Amino acid sequence: ADRNGTLSLAEFAKVCEQLKKPVAVDEEVRRVFTRYDYDRSGQLSKSELRAALRDMKIDMAAPEAAAAIAKHDADRNGTLSLAEFAKVCEQLKKPVAVDEEV
Repeated sequence: ADRNGTLSLAEFAKVCEQLKKPVAVDEEVRRVFTRYDYDRSGQLSKSELRAALRDMKIDMAAPEAAAAIAKHDADRNGTLSLAEFAKVCEQLKKPVAVDEEV
């Protein structure tokens, strides 16, 4: 948290504790993930991600899917795990604030 580019033992311990917390995954998200994980790798590729999101009525172009993977791919393996996919879905389902002029 001191932004010096390294982790102290206390900072590392805090990260480890956060990683132990289970990620709550919505049942719909889990169902869609399982359906579109075509190769049963436990990961969604870019094309699998796009198909899964279409099923959830979210249309995403290939460049947007690649950007979503890059942003949420915590382990940097080029695909999304169930937990990473859940984070993408959570972000995409948030209502967008719109400024209304009166």
